[in-house]
Amino acid sequence: MTRDNNSLIFEAVGITYTPAEIHAIAATLATPEQITARAAAMAEASGTGTAADYIDTAEHATVADSLHTYNTWKAQGLQVKRGQKATISAMLWRWTDKPPKAQRSDSGDDAPDPHYYMKRCYLFTAAQVERPAPVHVKTPEEIAARNAELAAARKARKAAQQAAATTAPAAPTIPAAAPTPEPSKPAAVVAVVEHHALHDAAPAPEPVQLDFATLAAQVLA
Repeated sequence: MTRDNNSLIFEAVGITYTPAEIHAIAATLATPEQITARAAAMAEASGTGTAADYIDTAEHATVADSLHTYNTWKAQGLQVKRGQKATISAMLWRWTDKPPKAQRSDSGDDAPDPHYYMKRCYLFTAAQVERPAPVHVKTPEEIAARNAELAAARKARKAAQQAAATTAPAAPTIPAAAPTPEPSKPAAVVAVVEHHALHDAAPAPEPVQLDFATLAAQVLA
């Protein structure tokens, strides 16, 4: 006989927790009156025993019923809280319309093959989920107002940048290097030449008149 997922989760709870732990967890999920009422319904359905005989079973079922997979909680409109880890895990039946990997061809043209298969699933309690906040869809007016707000912010930021650039202190001026003085030219030396005229008190000799004939006679003599 094939067991359904509820039976598989029921078994996983019995494997994971002791009877004392199941009793403590069930006390956080239901009141004693609710547990007793459930036990009485079980006794009536079986046709044997009394509610007291089914208290442990009722607590066990209460804990099992509080555990769901991520997708099951999501289908109920609830979201697993960020950072939460699964309370327990169990091998559960999953449904797929894809053929098993062993039957898939490389081309991927296999015909759908709907079937159930077993996969380890992770279960969370009601204390680990929350109802997500509704998503607000903005109206065209809200979008236009937001765009105008962003445009005004950009304009103000640009104006502030321009004002800062205008009032910014001027960069310090670096003094130009003093020109290198050219070497001074030596002063022109002016030579003063003194001219002294010689005055001879003696009278100049009278010029001697010589003729060539006399001079030749003196040389041959």
